[in-house]
Amino acid sequence: MNIKISKITASILLSVLFNTAFCQDKIDFSKCKPTMPNPRHFCGEVGAKGSYKGADGSFDYSYQKIMYDSACADLDNMPEKEVNQKLRDWWDLYKDKLTCDNVQFNVPNGSVFKFAIRANLTAFIDDAIYAKFDLNYVDKADGRTVLDYTKDELNKQTTSSPIRKVLQEYYDRLRAAGAKHKSEL
Repeated sequence: MNIKISKITASILLSVLFNTAFCQDKIDFSKCKPTMPNPRHFCGEVGAKGSYKGADGSFDYSYQKIMYDSACADLDNMPEKEVNQKLRDWWDLYKDKLTCDNVQFNVPNGSVFKFAIRANLTAFIDDAIYAKFDLNYVDKADGRTVLDYTKDELNKQTTSSPIRKVLQEYYDRLRAAGAKHKSEL
């Protein structure tokens, strides 16, 4: 079968095919726009604490690879300040949609950040604080900030509970990073 197409059509098709193939293997950060990862998958990767098995070795956890790629943040070729800004911009775009609905989580369709607090996922909390994510947004699922949630979970624990110590550390770190209660906004 012999198909004839014009040179213009052929060049457009080749360009699209090249860009599609290129973006699947390696993101063209100069043309990249932030994307929304699948919330269920992202939440699962945050919760799994699964180590990243990629060849580049830039990430400790799979969720980090998803987060950085979705934010168009190129660790290898962008200054750290620009990477963190891209992560913040991405978080601001999708924070209300990055939710978890998990039997281990007591806020149905609540923020992945609160899920990280509940599940003791220190790496995600550290990444969010380091990149200076907005810590003061009010989650639509329960009407609380991440600091409100942390304080409420802390208050549920007995003084001798080992979880209480961890939650107190999270609370103190979030507070030091500028997190506020809803009543303070």
